[in-house]
Amino acid sequence: MRVLGLLALFILTLNTASAEKLTYDQVNKIAYSAVKNYFSYIDTIEVSDIKHFCPKYNELSSYEKQVFFGHLLTNISFYESSFIKTTSFNENSGVQSKGLIGLSFKATQYKIYQKNGCYIIKTKEDIMDPAKSMRCALAIIETWMRKDKVISGEYKKINGKKSYTGAARYWSTLRKPYKVILRNYNNREVTVGKRALVISKISENYKTCF
Repeated sequence: MRVLGLLALFILTLNTASAEKLTYDQVNKIAYSAVKNYFSYIDTIEVSDIKHFCPKYNELSSYEKQVFFGHLLTNISFYESSFIKTTSFNENSGVQSKGLIGLSFKATQYKIYQKNGCYIIKTKEDIMDPAKSMRCALAIIETWMRKDKVISGEYKKINGKKSYTGAARYWSTLRKPYKVILRNYNNREVTVGKRALVISKISENYKTCF
């Protein structure tokens, strides 16, 4: 999700009285299952910034590397939704992002993501399904890791246009902090970008990497 990461612990358009909040272990189980069952090869994709997220990555077994990617997904989810699977957020662009890991239905239908696994998202309701959304999120991450050779790259000019690289193209959560004005939330100014916090939470929950 472009901007929701900045609001996951702040303001969300959801019914908190009926919202179902999952635990870290529950989300991590869903995330790891998606890695194991559909993207077990993801550890073979070489990226230049892997040691920022998992300093001991090159010392890990294939299984341990797959576990790392499960934790990466889990911690992106934490800052996207606080593990509340009914999360919904209206982007400045007019797009609505939803679910555990902040997907927009429009984006999931892009051919570049569909061919990598997001074809399982057939309706807007599907992005509220944690298992389906995690599988599609991995397809998005895999797409940009393979293309950009990073998990989360800086804002720079690519083919004449400025863009983030890696999965930071999609999730603001994986960017360094910057400020934005939320036009759909009374023009409130908030700080976006939780990359350092994502790394910190990985270090707390998967010490094998550190």
